[in-house]
Amino acid sequence: MDSKITKKRLSNFLSYEWIVIIIVSVALIFALELIYGFASVKLCVGQEYKILFDYNVLDTRTPIFNELKDKKAFSYDILETYGEPLIKDNDMYGLRTSVQDVDILITGIKDSLAELRVDDSEICTIEEMYDNAKSYLRSFLKDEFKDVQGELELDYNNLDEQKIIDNFNKRLGKDNRFRTQDQKQEGYKLEKQRIEKLCYEVKEFKKIVELDQKYFFNYRRYTNRLNRALSENHAYDINMYTELWKKESECRYGIRVDLLAKDFGVTGKKDVTALFQSVAEVKEGQEIVPTAEGVVIMTLDFNNYQYDYQHESISVINTLVRAFTNLLG
Repeated sequence: MDSKITKKRLSNFLSYEWIVIIIVSVALIFALELIYGFASVKLCVGQEYKILFDYNVLDTRTPIFNELKDKKAFSYDILETYGEPLIKDNDMYGLRTSVQDVDILITGIKDSLAELRVDDSEICTIEEMYDNAKSYLRSFLKDEFKDVQGELELDYNNLDEQKIIDNFNKRLGKDNRFRTQDQKQEGYKLEKQRIEKLCYEVKEFKKIVELDQKYFFNYRRYTNRLNRALSENHAYDINMYTELWKKESECRYGIRVDLLAKDFGVTGKKDVTALFQSVAEVKEGQEIVPTAEGVVIMTLDFNNYQYDYQHESISVINTLVRAFTNLLG
């Protein structure tokens, strides 16, 4: 029998069997998608950690993430980390915040940019960061302590490990990483370690919370937008921002890394400019001297979207502050 493949035979085969080929191809693609979907881990809001660098600061993502990874700042459940610089002529900040695609913003007070970021997005105050983390930990308190006043939630020994496990199962019960019983047991261990570390980091963060006002970016929200509306004599914006401004009071929205380094930096620690640098205006022929003047760390408030992950930023901030100061243990 002549079984040689010829152009005529191939053409005839394709003419009569093309529908079957398409069906088989689609079925194969569908099967591969199912296999990939079953085996892969689909990331939710919070499992990706992103730091944005505003256009009045330098993009120092490499040294920052090296420090964070070296000091194991992230918990086991942060699966991806990113850094992204913002560009003035194509500012993606509004888009990133609208889809909760940012955790920390590194910005500066230069050109009132930090003020505009507070006006235009949900930035956590320092007190909110601390109080929200304590509330989260308090949800794991043993029942015998639920009506007891004080910060008992900051001591891991006062927490109910079964509540921690129950929360793990609720959040990650269908996660492909923890399918077998052995994997689940390992997951429970990692989750307990995550909560225990958070207790420690929140206690450490309290030292920052208790610092003098001068170490923070202090601002009354909507002041900048209102002043702009007044200068432009825009009646609608004046009325809107006046009403919004009346509801606000001056708050601490960010940490001034330059001032922390000035008063708490010591020999043996990193120079603050190794991690944070503001964009300097340099005249022709002038030597560029790195400076962190006016650089601010701010945290986005997406607690409603990433309840279990919002407080990773406390560990991140603590780790970075430890790198260039002796403020924390």
